Amino acid sequence: MINNRLDLIVIVLILILIAIYYRNRTKELEESLEIFEYFFNNSIETMGLFQDNICINLNEAGIKLFGFKNLEDAVGKTPFDFIAPQSIDIVKNNIMNESIFSYEVTAIKQDGTLFPVLIKGQYKDIYGKATRVTSLLDLTELKKNEIELKELNNSLEYRVKQEVAKNIEQLERLQQQSKIVAMGEMIENIAHQWRQPLASVSNSVILVDKKLKNNLSVQKDLDSIETTVQDMSKIIDNFQNFYKEDKSRVQYSTQDVINKTISIINCAFKNKHIKIDNNDDDDFILYNYPNKLQQVLLVILNNARESIQQHKIENGIVKIKTTLDKTTGKLCIEICNNGGNIKDDIIDKIFEPYFTTKHKSQGIGLGLYMAKMIMNQCMDGELIVENINNGVCFKIILDAEVN
Repeated sequence: MINNRLDLIVIVLILILIAIYYRNRTKELEESLEIFEYFFNNSIETMGLFQDNICINLNEAGIKLFGFKNLEDAVGKTPFDFIAPQSIDIVKNNIMNESIFSYEVTAIKQDGTLFPVLIKGQYKDIYGKATRVTSLLDLTELKKNEIELKELNNSLEYRVKQEVAKNIEQLERLQQQSKIVAMGEMIENIAHQWRQPLASVSNSVILVDKKLKNNLSVQKDLDSIETTVQDMSKIIDNFQNFYKEDKSRVQYSTQDVINKTISIINCAFKNKHIKIDNNDDDDFILYNYPNKLQQVLLVILNNARESIQQHKIENGIVKIKTTLDKTTGKLCIEICNNGGNIKDDIIDKIFEPYFTTKHKSQGIGLGLYMAKMIMNQCMDGELIVENINNGVCFKIILDAEVN
């Protein structure tokens, strides 16, 4: 009897202990669930709970992100109702494989707006059932910042390339200027060496002329020699002036500069049987840099000569005409040649640096580019080109003062 009563007491005690354990365990689970629900509802990231691929809960961040009016609108939806069609297969594979790694997909809001997200899901035992806890991070701002950073990098790269190109261009201009300075010094030395012999020849012609003044045949030859000597002296003067740097604006005659330029290159034109026709009926006064204008004219005239030679034009001719628009006060110097047209697909490129249709041994394509730069940056003028009948016409446009 006593033993039976003891057994009963032991059983009761065991049951009491079991009840106490389960009560404490249930309390711990309830506390854990409360903590989970607190973090779930107060997380700044979107979080959702899915059982059997059905949404049973969505936190406030998720309701706001996807544009639901309330929790009831979200409950009952499948995970695929939150995902854009192009990303559904990716989400299915991750759910089927019970992936615990994060992956990037495109989500869709209630109004149809698509946006990038990072998703991570994991199965947990919640409410006594396997539940997939899914967290989601909106990548919209991050992607926007990536695009802006990429554009900034591209812009920076473009600006660096521009600055490098500009520095190279400045270096080449300095090199070109240094060559011009060296050429000027060389011409100066040649002029110094030529002056005395030319003066001696001229004096000898005068002495011979006095002794043989009655011999008409010899007199004619002597006149020719004297004219040649004077021309050579003028050419030297023109070369010296050409290579002098313009330091300030001056007034000068348009025709004077044109004629000086023609005297420099006239021999090369005559050797190729190319005529230069300068209509010098009208002369105008300019106020800028005569040597720079001479450089531009020289580039254009040489370009015309090369074009006529390249196309093997017989009876090649370059016509120069100077006109004044009294309404605008603009002076226009037209230099036209019959050396054939420039192709339409390259006519807009001929003023670009290094653009040339010639063999590399004949030039590197800086002449017209430098001429354009001189007109735009130094002369406050324009240099334009257009095709005419069987040829090309360059126009130099400048502010003029009527003589």
